[in-house]
Formats: sequence, structure tokens, C-alpha cells
Amino acid sequence: MFTRSMFKREDIIDQSKILNNIAKLLDIGKIQTTLSLNLGEISIESIKKAHNILENHRNIGKIILVVSD
Repeated sequence: MFTRSMFKREDIIDQSKILNNIAKLLDIGKIQTTLSLNLGEISIESIKKAHNILENHRNIGKIILVVSD
């Protein structure tokens, strides 16, 4: 999806069109995120929990760990 911006192609404006189209599809519910679990801020405990879930094949979708600034 981001080839145009990574390689500074001349048709970079098409990237904006693609992202706007994806945003519209998300807004109307035509497509959905694959997010299934947000474990909050990254820590030893949250990493262990995420690893345990993945190791035991109990997850469908993406697991998120948030990096604080």
C-alpha cells in the first residue's frame, strides 16, 4: 500500500485516494479491522500474556501492545 510514498513516486496523489477510499469503507462497515485484543501498554506482563495467547493458538486477529512516548 505504501510503495508510492516509500519510493517517492510521481503518482503519490494516488496514495491519498487509496487511503481515503479505505477510510470510507471502514466508516460504512464494508471492511473491518482484524484487531481482536488490545493488551494496553507494553510491559513484561503484557508481552508474556500476548505470547501465551499466541503460543496456545487462542487468538483470531491481531493483538496490540502500545508503546508509550
